[in-house]
Formats: sequence, C-alpha cells, structure tokens
Amino acid sequence: MPRAAGGTRMQAVAGNRNNRPVKPGWRIAGTPGAVAHLDEIATMPGFPGKMGMCDAKVWGSYPAGEIGGIRDYFETVVLDTCLACQRFELIRGRLTPADHARDCQLVSEELQKADKTHLREFLDARQAA
Repeated sequence: MPRAAGGTRMQAVAGNRNNRPVKPGWRIAGTPGAVAHLDEIATMPGFPGKMGMCDAKVWGSYPAGEIGGIRDYFETVVLDTCLACQRFELIRGRLTPADHARDCQLVSEELQKADKTHLREFLDARQAA
C-alpha cells in the first residue's frame, strides 16, 4: 500500500463501506471518508487537471466511435498523474528542487514539440496556472 508523507498509508478506492460505487480516488488512512481525486490533487499545485472529457463520458464515447477523444483525454490524465507524482516525490524529499524543476522542464519541452492540439492545450493551461 502506498504511503503518503509522514508514513500515512493511502489506498485506492472504488466503493464505500456500503459497497456503493463512488468516484475512484485515494483514501488516506486515519481519515475516515477522506478521498482525494486526481483532478483535485493535480489542480492544487497548479497543474491543469482533467481537460476535455470526463471519466463519466468515456464509456459513452466508446460505442460512439470517439476513440481519438478518449485517447486524448487519457493522455492528459497520464500527464497530470506524472506531474502530481513528481510533486509528491519532491514533498517526500526523494527529488531535489533542482531535479523536480528539470523534470517539469523536460515535460514542457516535449509538449512544445508535440503536434497534437490537446497536448498544446495542456501546456498552455499549465503555463497559465
């Protein structure tokens, strides 16, 4: 089970105690009912968060043949996840501020090279924050 800063355990959740589905997220041990969702985690340090589609629309988009939109959406989710994890490692002390800045710069440089609208929009949103 992953551990947050200070050794607090975190657990991926997809349901609550009554086995009712809830929005997937990370439950923080010792804080009953506390769940942090990727969009919230990503936007706190200034990353764009979820762009375009949302999780609830993915399944409906699949039979409609919107595979490109689904792919674009999940590519930005992966970027948010990567950047949030990098920030978490900085907070934990596993990355130095210089290493963190270098990694974020590398992401920005790769996004600038990208010839995909959704990746440029992600970069623009990130720079605006």
